[in-house]
Amino acid sequence: MKVSDDAITHHYTGVMGDEGSVFGPVEPSFTHLRFPVEYGQQFVESYVQRLSGDVGMNMLDSVDVTVSVDAYGTVITPAGTYTDALRLKRRAVYKSYTEVSGEWIWTYDLDATEYHWLVAGIHTPVITVTQYDYDDPGAFMVQYLTNGQVSSVPKDRKERFCGCIPIPPANEFI
Repeated sequence: MKVSDDAITHHYTGVMGDEGSVFGPVEPSFTHLRFPVEYGQQFVESYVQRLSGDVGMNMLDSVDVTVSVDAYGTVITPAGTYTDALRLKRRAVYKSYTEVSGEWIWTYDLDATEYHWLVAGIHTPVITVTQYDYDDPGAFMVQYLTNGQVSSVPKDRKERFCGCIPIPPANEFI
């Protein structure tokens, strides 16, 4: 990633797993965030990421991304309550291919939506909710800030409470 006065851009990506890892460049680089961050901001980008690595596999993802700052309000997490938070919504639609005997074969499509709540003066989201439809439709992951660290909450941990109150109101949880 590269941070400049007007944006955070991404130039290289990778995936690590139990069976190995793959890494590669993103072409063209894509924008995570544009400054200043303001309610109503929106942009759309497309890029290709080519991954290769120690698992003996080459992967290629074609990705279309829509980023919008679509809500603001109060966020309640186990670490505290944050007012005047902006919600950044990042939806990425992936078409993934794997190289087999020199030929690119379609592997899967993935639709992932990330919601990041941003607060002035804190240089990482105070909470992130990711929804995806790959192998477990309706699955989600929650990460939130605790004492300067990011913590993941498994979806079956009911004793934890996170509340998000977007403005304008939405008819959905997030």
